[in-house]
Amino acid sequence: MLNNLSTQVLRALSKALEVELKSREELTPGSYSVDETLSMTVKGKVDKLEDESYTPTIKIAHKAALALLVRNCGITGQAALNALECAMTQALEVDEQSETYIQAIADLERAEEKVKVTLGKLPKAKRTGKTKIVVKVS
Repeated sequence: MLNNLSTQVLRALSKALEVELKSREELTPGSYSVDETLSMTVKGKVDKLEDESYTPTIKIAHKAALALLVRNCGITGQAALNALECAMTQALEVDEQSETYIQAIADLERAEEKVKVTLGKLPKAKRTGKTKIVVKVS
C-alpha cells in the first residue's frame, strides 16, 4: 500500500501524524495490538528547498577547541585559561534577571559580533534543503 504513495504524500502524511502525535499522551509500557483500516485524504503543499551551506558549529568539540586555543596562544596561554575560567565562573553565577546580567549582555553585543565574524570564516558544510509542509488530513 505505501509503495503506491509518492514521496511528497508520505512526507506530508508523516508531518501531519507528527503534529497530531505531539498532542497525544505517551504510551505506557506494554504491548499493543494494532489492526486498523484507514481511508483518508491528504491535501496541502510540500515545498522542498535547495541544499544550503552552513557553519557546523554544533559539531565542534568544545573541549578540544579550547585546548587548541590555549596551545595556540603560546606564552599567553595561561592568561587565556585565566580569562576562560573567569568568564565561565561569571556565567555560572549570574542570575538571569539581575541588573548585572542585563548589563553584561549589553556589553557582550560587540564581542558576540566578533565571534560571529570568526565563525563565518570556518569551513562550510552542506545540508539537505528544508522541506516545508502545510497539509490537512481528513
